[in-house]
Amino acid sequence: MGQRMTAAATWTRRRLDAYDWAMGGRRVAFAVVCGILCGLANVVLCLGVSWAGDAWRALPWLSALLPALAALEVLMYRRLGVVMDLRPGFNGLMKDMGTNRRLPTRVGPTMLAGTLMSLLGGASVGPDSAAKYLGASVGAAMVPWFSVDDDNGEPAYDWAVACGLAACFSALLCAPLGVFAYLVEHLAARRCHVRHLPTVLLSCLVAAAFARPMGLQIQTPFVGSRAAAAPDLAGALLVAVGAAVAGVGFEAGVRLFEGLRSRMGHDPMRCLVTGGAVVAVALLAVPGLMGWAGLGTDLVVPALAEPHGGWGFALKLALTVVCLGFGLRGGEVTVMFVTGALMGSAVASLCGADPLLTGALAMAALYGVALGCPISGVLVGCEFFGWGFVPWLLPCIGAAWLGRTALRGAVDRVRRHRG
Repeated sequence: MGQRMTAAATWTRRRLDAYDWAMGGRRVAFAVVCGILCGLANVVLCLGVSWAGDAWRALPWLSALLPALAALEVLMYRRLGVVMDLRPGFNGLMKDMGTNRRLPTRVGPTMLAGTLMSLLGGASVGPDSAAKYLGASVGAAMVPWFSVDDDNGEPAYDWAVACGLAACFSALLCAPLGVFAYLVEHLAARRCHVRHLPTVLLSCLVAAAFARPMGLQIQTPFVGSRAAAAPDLAGALLVAVGAAVAGVGFEAGVRLFEGLRSRMGHDPMRCLVTGGAVVAVALLAVPGLMGWAGLGTDLVVPALAEPHGGWGFALKLALTVVCLGFGLRGGEVTVMFVTGALMGSAVASLCGADPLLTGALAMAALYGVALGCPISGVLVGCEFFGWGFVPWLLPCIGAAWLGRTALRGAVDRVRRHRG
């Protein structure tokens, strides 16, 4: 035992002696400044999203202009020389991080402008992708200021992009631990050395602390610990089943549109204009559908306050799949929270459960299951609704994740059999 302790102490001392403390200090300073700047960028993003949403609600006929706005998005990307990745999420950004190349600063503002155009036309998308790309652009632009390098002496663009991405996303949600887990689950942490992850977490904490007093994030009531009443237990079970089914449905829809985009030659103009036309016709022709369009964060508080039956959550999810599937600029995270709140409210009306409890569970579960980040789902749920909510979140999200895994296996077997 004594020899092992001596060897461990020797190894630790050598590691400490070899550590570049000056570079470590620059990374800490970088993370703090990056968090503050990304908090400021989030203010611009939230104000822009609020303006676009208010304009669309005041003038719903703007939905008729969605094809033109989609074409304008494509022309803007071409004029600025930014590659338009039509896949939902931030797969293109992940690919750039793997190459450790400098991300052009114009990428973030371009995504922001495209997202505002989509929301101005009533598209069911969220601001989270714009937040990620804005933060990534800020992080990449800051590298020369602090001269942060990787172990090979090259500029640490991959780590800087991770810091900025996580910081701006954390400022948007004000859930730093959940966002950090989201980053680790999606980027597999190997894209930046594990020892550098604490500074990424620091940037998340600083950005959230900067943004929280401004109150621009989704407003969610406190839930905390709850007694296990029979209707609430039934509601939690139904939420787990619903989140698993909706999550697999979302993934299947994304795969379906990947094939459709392939048949359209992955041409951004064709894909976005077609998607804009489909959504515009649907919103203007289908009675009541307009109520589920746009970002929809104004639907969250009423859904958590009182049970509302119906299939509004399914319509919201379908609109989101269509908008993102055709490549309209925007993200899916915030819309998943809205869809989850609507689902939880419908479950509460079905079994007599507390809509606040089922809505909170559905928001966290659908986000974690549909986007493949169950650990982040638990942490975001705790940061949104209180840490006393853990005894409800863990089994619900765990059951939903197991259900998703089983359903995906069944779907894959059917696809292989048909193929």
